[in-house]
Order: sequence, then structure tokens, then C-alpha cells
Amino acid sequence: MDAIGLRLDAEVPAVSVYDRAHELARMLRDTEEYREYRRACEAISGEGTARLILRDYRKNQIEVQAAGLAGRKPSESALAELRRLTEIVEMHKPIMDFLKAESRLLTLIADIQKILGDALDLWEHAEETAEK
Repeated sequence: MDAIGLRLDAEVPAVSVYDRAHELARMLRDTEEYREYRRACEAISGEGTARLILRDYRKNQIEVQAAGLAGRKPSESALAELRRLTEIVEMHKPIMDFLKAESRLLTLIADIQKILGDALDLWEHAEETAEK
């Protein structure tokens, strides 16, 4: 049995897998990580300024990351704008609370994805491919 009561060695019809996925989603909604995330969302949802700052911050983050992933150096203006927006975000408690709560929730989801990947030996194949 795993942590949510599934027998990992049992054959399960495909439709049941989806039922269990929905059950897992309901369980995630009951976690403190999700409740914190929802509270943080609500705290910034009524603040138009906070939503705009967050939107601009994320847009700039993606621009800088995309340049790096493409093998290009991000422009100085993009880096300067990211620094400026980071300073603003760090001074805005509701946005920081939101980003921290989002990070905790995404960590929980990533941990679950790793558990599933390990159980299915998904990463083993990726590691073998990377070594070649």
C-alpha cells in the first residue's frame, strides 16, 4: 500500500486510475499548502496593483530565462528591469506571501510527480539516454 491506500502491485482498470487521480486532487485541496496558496491568492486578487506587478515580474522572468535557455545572454535592459521588479516584489508582502505559498504548493506537486516517476521507472530511462 502507498500513502493514499493504493495497492501498487494490483492491476487497476484505466478508468479507476482517473478516479484515483481525482481523489488525489481532492486530497491536495485539503493540504495546508493548498489552503495557504488560496489565502494568498485571495489576498492579491482584490489588489489590481499587486496583480499588475506580479504579471510584469513573471513576464520579465520568462523573458530572461528564455534568453538563457536559447543560449543567448539576456539584454542588460531586461536584467535591469528584473532587478527593479524584484525589489518591488520583495517590498510587497502580499506578493511575497503569494510567491512563497505557490512555491510550497508546487514543491508538493513536484514531489508527487517524482514519486510517480520513480514508481514507473521514468527517470531511469531518461538517465540512461543522457549518459549515452
